Amino acid sequence: MTTSAKRAGSTFETDCLRWLRERGMSAERLAKAGSLDEGDLVMTADDLVVVFEQKVRREKTTQLSLGTFMAEAVVEAGHYSTARSLAVPAIPAVLIKRSNKPIGDSFVLLRLSDFVQ
Repeated sequence: MTTSAKRAGSTFETDCLRWLRERGMSAERLAKAGSLDEGDLVMTADDLVVVFEQKVRREKTTQLSLGTFMAEAVVEAGHYSTARSLAVPAIPAVLIKRSNKPIGDSFVLLRLSDFVQ
């Protein structure tokens, strides 16, 4: 990953954290942990824990690999849940930044089973 791509990802993570907190949500950035990475951002509300894998892609130049993104989010939410011995596993989600759009216009990708939960 290039330095500019890493910078864009880091900025997106920080902006999302700020956006969620400004709306009263409890959210934290997660530290990178290599093969045991736990995602980029966690949001909690009561017994609900959502672990976000965040992606920044240029819509016109990059194909979005939604299945790959979600598979990564599932693994990382599992790492998060295991590390904290959660009774109810964290919900995996993918947060995708839209080019030239504000944070509130980002997309959240969930599995249907997690959405229903």
